[in-house]
Amino acid sequence: MAKSDVVVSSSALSDRVQRLFLVAAGVAWIPARWGVMTTWDTTWLGLGYVGWNQLMLVPLTLLGAGSLWAARTRSTRQLRVGWAIVAAGFIAAWLGTVLEFVVGGGLRAGPPELAMAGWAVYLLGTVLAGLGATATAVLAGLDTVRPRRMTAALPLGLAGVSMLAWPVLMMSGAEAAGFVDQLVVGAAWALVGLMPDDRR
Repeated sequence: MAKSDVVVSSSALSDRVQRLFLVAAGVAWIPARWGVMTTWDTTWLGLGYVGWNQLMLVPLTLLGAGSLWAARTRSTRQLRVGWAIVAAGFIAAWLGTVLEFVVGGGLRAGPPELAMAGWAVYLLGTVLAGLGATATAVLAGLDTVRPRRMTAALPLGLAGVSMLAWPVLMMSGAEAAGFVDQLVVGAAWALVGLMPDDRR
């Protein structure tokens, strides 16, 4: 086998792994966020609010891993930096969730200061990931070298915009819209993983 064939094969495998992370993350995000948003005073599938927030660590871990993988493998420096920002956001969101719901036990079960600090870190992380995803989608869409660039850019842009919309919807009291928005986030990240990306 020629060296070039080995490189192409390795690159294709890397791409499949990264896409698998994102698809799995999007699929895991939807029920986890559903649980978070519907269990403040009740349970769903045997778990309460704290339990579902702890389960959010699964999609956040997968999103962080997939984003880090993309940051290592994208073909241009701008796209690598964009994906690195997305990864940093998801890592911060993961740390915020750990701080609030694993270390602190949540707002009602632990120290309120710790819960608020964790929430702030989570919120900043999701905003950073949303900004990174939106900017990366714009860069990918403008990359004329990639003939199928919009196929990959549109779901990524949807994921980024949806993540940025959520804090605004919550602060404005549009809870129903925020609920739907969070389900869109999961579906959008799954689509990012499913869409072909001719990045090489």
